[in-house]
Amino acid sequence: MKISIKKYNNDVSKAYKIMMRKLNADGYYADAKRGSYYISKSEKLREAKKAGRARYKKAEAKRQALLEKLEKKASYSKKQKNRPNPKS
Repeated sequence: MKISIKKYNNDVSKAYKIMMRKLNADGYYADAKRGSYYISKSEKLREAKKAGRARYKKAEAKRQALLEKLEKKASYSKKQKNRPNPKS
């Protein structure tokens, strides 16, 4: 893992915040915490399955939201087409 941070105007505190944000996004602290104690194979497997279910639920919710958006858009365009012309 290689992280590079540039500091501007000798602002060390801002560079530190950026570094911490990058480390958190990379999962550095989660790995360090996980490695501090022993985890059995079965527990690792349970955690992996739990994470997979969470990913699936998140993707399913995203798909549902997209479908609802498309259905709403389609019903709106149908209403626009079926409306009589007021100028005639």
